[in-house]
Amino acid sequence: MNADKQKGVKLTLNADKGIGYQFEAMTNLDIEVKKIRSRHAFKPRVYVRTPTDELVEFNADIEYILDKSLKIQSRLEKITKIPFIFSSKILQL
Repeated sequence: MNADKQKGVKLTLNADKGIGYQFEAMTNLDIEVKKIRSRHAFKPRVYVRTPTDELVEFNADIEYILDKSLKIQSRLEKITKIPFIFSSKILQL
């Protein structure tokens, strides 16, 4: 059984008619269920925008294989010129 879903929330605030302040938090969820090991993949994305700038953006790839491993790769952008990149891997859960 495989399931692919997108969940999230988007909030837009407009003082005037036109583009306003935006906050969006979304994730793609992919679950692959097998007899031996199930795989869960998450791809969260969060960003905050004003009418003129993108203030912050966060993206990640998270993969969990049941009783085997957890891998996380994430990226935080727009705060500085160089993005922050985080990576981790845990084996044999």
